[in-house]
Amino acid sequence: MKVIRSKHLGLCYGVARARDMAERILESGKKAAVLGSLMHNPQEMARLKSLGLNKVKSISQCVGLPTLVRAHGISKPQVQEAMRLGIELVDASCPHVLTPRRYMEKMGRSGRTVILLGDERHAEVRAQLSYATGPVFVVSSEYFLPDLPRDTPVGVVAQTTLTEESFLRVAHRLAELFDDVEIHDTICTDTQQRQKAARELSSKVDAMVVVGGRNSANTCRLVEICESTNTRTFHVEVPEELTSEDLQGIGLVGLTSGASTPEWLVDDVHERLLGF
Repeated sequence: MKVIRSKHLGLCYGVARARDMAERILESGKKAAVLGSLMHNPQEMARLKSLGLNKVKSISQCVGLPTLVRAHGISKPQVQEAMRLGIELVDASCPHVLTPRRYMEKMGRSGRTVILLGDERHAEVRAQLSYATGPVFVVSSEYFLPDLPRDTPVGVVAQTTLTEESFLRVAHRLAELFDDVEIHDTICTDTQQRQKAARELSSKVDAMVVVGGRNSANTCRLVEICESTNTRTFHVEVPEELTSEDLQGIGLVGLTSGASTPEWLVDDVHERLLGF
């Protein structure tokens, strides 16, 4: 079996930065806390836990510990509560995640109604909403836009891990519905490059293997993109999920990963594929 690795895989810049910040604290022998998952990869979170990183559910559990702000960011009330309790926050928010937040704040103050394309259950979106300075509607596609007067000034931003195609469809529809639309494409460059590379690779191979957490939105989106090319696609978190029966008769496999998937895990999956 031959394996072709995508040009863009492994940790993205923002997640790698968060991991490095966590490791620097933990290497000093300190314990540290993180509110929620630092990144959406169970295996890397388990590794960091073994080094002393405690995943907690509430700010009150962070008292006395340096506390990492996860890559997706945390809400404004959570930051305020941490300051009230005297908790040392180490901001590991991905810089790209802060971009839609800044646009939302600015457009809200200028009187615009903001359309945020994203999943309202996602940690990034929940954090962003807490910084809104005006009306915000979270929509999942161009089919679920709010019913507002045509002369309403609106602005549009996106969750950073969505597809470029979905954002353009929403932006185009808003331009048809409203007279005054301010558009900010906030999908991060890594996401765009990763999705493009996965789509191109999947069209050249017999099967695709996408490595990443099932709780990772960007990983799941890569799976959808690969499947959209009618290529047999496997979404795995660990190498052991791949079996010889699954890959029987497949000669050429493409390999990619979500932005929260560490390089060591990609390498482990690659090694297993070569064994078939």
